[in-house]
Formats: sequence, C-alpha cells, structure tokens
Amino acid sequence: MSNILMLKPLANLVEKDSKLWVRDLNQVFTATNGKTTAAIKNVNLQIADQEFVAIVGPSGCGKSTLLNILAGLIKPSKGEVLLDGITINGISSRIGYMSQADSLLPWRTVLDNVAIGLEIKGVPKAERNSVARELIARTGLKGFEDSYPSELSGGMRKRVAIIRILALDPEILFMDEPFGALDVLTKEMLQDDILKLWQETKKTIVFVTHDLTEAITLADRVVLMTSRPSTIKSEYNIPLERPRSALETRFDPQFVELQKLIWNDLRTEVIMAKGGE
Repeated sequence: MSNILMLKPLANLVEKDSKLWVRDLNQVFTATNGKTTAAIKNVNLQIADQEFVAIVGPSGCGKSTLLNILAGLIKPSKGEVLLDGITINGISSRIGYMSQADSLLPWRTVLDNVAIGLEIKGVPKAERNSVARELIARTGLKGFEDSYPSELSGGMRKRVAIIRILALDPEILFMDEPFGALDVLTKEMLQDDILKLWQETKKTIVFVTHDLTEAITLADRVVLMTSRPSTIKSEYNIPLERPRSALETRFDPQFVELQKLIWNDLRTEVIMAKGGE
C-alpha cells in the first residue's frame, strides 16, 4: 500500500499549479412545481496541466452535472470554475466536450464529421481536411474517410467523435461516460486509444465513468464522489507506470490492490444512494 496514496480534497495541488480550479461549487435544481433538489454541494477540486483525472461515484450522484458545469454548459448555483485563473462563464474554444452519445451528423462522411469544427471556425478546406486525415490515420480509421456513421461499428463511431474534438486542439477535454454503452472488448480497445492519444498529446482530461476498472486504467488520479447531494469524499493517486495497456494493466498486483481499496470506499456511497439497502 506504500505507493498508493489516498488524498483529502485539495491536498495535492496549490492554486498556482492548477490548470482547472473548482471553488465551493453547489448546484440546486428547481422543478416546475417548485421542488428543489441539491445535486452537488461544496465541491472543491484542483487539476494540474496534463493531468488525467477520473471521477467516479454512485449512479445519480451528480457526476455528469459536475462535468457539465466544468465544461461551461451549466451555470452553477454557487461557486466558480477557473481555467488558468479565468472564470468559465460558458462554452469556450479552449474546452473540448464529449457526451455519452457520439452525436455524429449522419449525412456527413467520417472526414467531414471530423473536420466540422474547423469548418465552423473558417479554416480553409485543404487545411482542415489535412488535419482530419492525419487524425483518422492515427486512430486506425484510414480507408473509412468517405464512409457514413451508419456504416461504422459503435467503436469506430466513438473514435470519430473523439478525434472530431481533438481536431480543434482544445486545452482541456471533458468526457462523460463515453464508452458506457459498449461491449467489454470494444471498451478495452477504445481505452487503449485514449491512453495512446493522451501519451501523444498530454491533454488535460477529466473523465466521468461509473466503471471503477476503467477509471484506474486511465487516470493519474481518481476522485470519488459521495451520494447526493454529492461532494468529494476521497482522492486516490494512481501510481501505475505509463505507458499503459488497458488489458495488461489490470493484471498488475498494484491495480488489484487499488481496485479493492477504492471499491471499499465507493461501496458505502452506493449503499447510501440505494437508501441503505
């Protein structure tokens, strides 16, 4: 256990070293009948440049809500999120966001889907297609440039969705359970893709997942959320050596030790979220 460190929130970074800084974040939703629901409460988090952070917690605890606030898609009820010291007040070109759905445009080819962000920004066609073709080749999709989403497997569509974001070269990437609906083998392949892309680009990534195995496989740090109203319960450094393989990493004795440790911590919150069953 000596190389596995459980951290209290904010214990590992100071403000000046943070790429992303979350301060006293609260989110309350009000229904049409006036009933209020507290989704997240007093969340404080700091993320370093080039760090890969995974967020886990019981189902319905507000992980996606937190991610949507970080990405500027939702304005928080209280608190703020800063990117390089500047408050995030909406959608920014510095931020890339990937939802659970791949949201590819069915009438556009793979090449045109990947290049769409650059097209919107006014990048000349030759330049945007060059960027798109390079990313397509790097992710094993060469030869599918002229295919449509309906002609691709689920895993291939996810690859297209990922590189469509990377084509815009964001500084920080938020991913909301992007592989949740896929089969195990496809998920492992895509996890290897993410590991490889992170190794090459060193993008700052915040990755929400309900899959603890996935979180440990990918991340430098795992942030554990409590049941709703959710706050940060624990943070775990993941000292597994990089570069990693999604399959081989899981046979590392340290991985098994980490999985048991974090699951014991998470299990309490899962039980509470179910009403103490």
